[in-house]
Amino acid sequence: MKLKYYLRGLGVGIVCTAIIMGIALSGKEKLTEAEIIERARLLGMVMAEEVEAEEPEEENQEKQENSTEEETPNNQENQIPQMENQESVVPEVPVEEPTEEPVAEPEIKTIEVLPGEYSDVVSQKLFEAGLIPDAEAFNKYLMDSGRDQNIMTGVHQIPMGASQDEIIKILGEKPE
Repeated sequence: MKLKYYLRGLGVGIVCTAIIMGIALSGKEKLTEAEIIERARLLGMVMAEEVEAEEPEEENQEKQENSTEEETPNNQENQIPQMENQESVVPEVPVEEPTEEPVAEPEIKTIEVLPGEYSDVVSQKLFEAGLIPDAEAFNKYLMDSGRDQNIMTGVHQIPMGASQDEIIKILGEKPE
């Protein structure tokens, strides 16, 4: 008789587990291939087409280097007889002093996060300021990583060209 109750409890447990798993897994949405590629680019993945596009440029540079190496011996042969006819005079080479180029500071954008604003509003402000390429993808990245809860209210100074992680770090710090 105890076996009967044991089997009944086991059966009820399996049925309940199947129902719970069915509900839990039905809520996940499947990403399309375009969404997967876009997310990979946001995370810093380099596509094969981009790598192949860079390789021909490297081959062209190698060809140019090889062609200059081939031309160099001919130029040296032409210069040797001329040097024999001239007196041994060492030409003065002007020495150029190194010039200090001013380092251009990146443009700083100001983003104000007000109390009660969610990550989607902040993402839209970042997109409008030109700091991120896609507001929805950035907001999804924030929510998936759980860092959407770390955004501090106030006025944040964000440099142009900052990566997503740098932007998230700046938004998570208390503004001055």
